[in-house]
Amino acid sequence: MTSKQPVTAKSWQGKLELEFADRSAKTILSRSLVQAPLKVQRPFYPEGDAICHSVMLHTAGGIVGGDRLSIAVQVEPNAQALLTNAAATKVYRSNGPEAQQLIHLQVASGACLEWLPQETIVFDGALYRQHLKVELAADATWIGWEITRLGRTARKERFASGEWRSQTEVWHNNHLIWVDPQWIQGGSTMIDSLHGLAGCPVIGSLALSGSLFLKR
Repeated sequence: MTSKQPVTAKSWQGKLELEFADRSAKTILSRSLVQAPLKVQRPFYPEGDAICHSVMLHTAGGIVGGDRLSIAVQVEPNAQALLTNAAATKVYRSNGPEAQQLIHLQVASGACLEWLPQETIVFDGALYRQHLKVELAADATWIGWEITRLGRTARKERFASGEWRSQTEVWHNNHLIWVDPQWIQGGSTMIDSLHGLAGCPVIGSLALSGSLFLKR
């Protein structure tokens, strides 16, 4: 994904790289690389040693126009990890530049990744594009969801201007098995049309690829 939009002096170039590995039936966060504003909290184990829970943080409080964020997660053979974030992601109104986020998830043989971030709130006037690519080994498992709220509905705000784009690709054993492109233009007829969102401000998707019988 590329864009000709300029990167401003106030933009963030954030990066988060995480690797999870199985060590004697315990999944550990074996490697982490962080670049502000992205961070990760210390892992914890509410379900036992087999599943490593980690919480991602965006320390700047929200995404602004011109931001370029990238997240890369690798789950090694037989490891199990669950990733979420500490709060909803806020995408603020832009004064022109588009904000972008790239997410690349790789899950090796016998491994499982649960990608369960909290919702993304796209403010009126925001320009935001996200690309999520999932690469799974033949016997890997991935569960993921995406929840997007158009406008700050608690304030009665509507998504009257701006643009939200999202594309999810899932590859299984080097074969593309699912593509989900979405594009909403703020103020377009799609928002209220019965053939579109019918006035509903929230878009959600949930997908699973792999075995339903996770090793819990």
